[in-house]
Amino acid sequence: MKLSKLLKGTNAQFNNDIEVCGITSDSRKVISGSCFVCIKGPLSDGHDYAQSAAQKGAAVVITERDLKLNNQIIVNDTKELF
Repeated sequence: MKLSKLLKGTNAQFNNDIEVCGITSDSRKVISGSCFVCIKGPLSDGHDYAQSAAQKGAAVVITERDLKLNNQIIVNDTKELF
């Protein structure tokens, strides 16, 4: 799936319309080429796992704040994607 299709209707700004092979908010399920979405929940914050997801090969990390990752896209609310 193209990143532009995944993010259609959001405020996301990005330069590279890459192909992603899947999407997850669980860093344990990240595979090479997937999209990791940082979701802040009542018990944990996905932003804390973004670096791990990037190291596992996430093609892009969607976040609500700047995490200093090369492959991040910042949006107002990551929950809008689900």
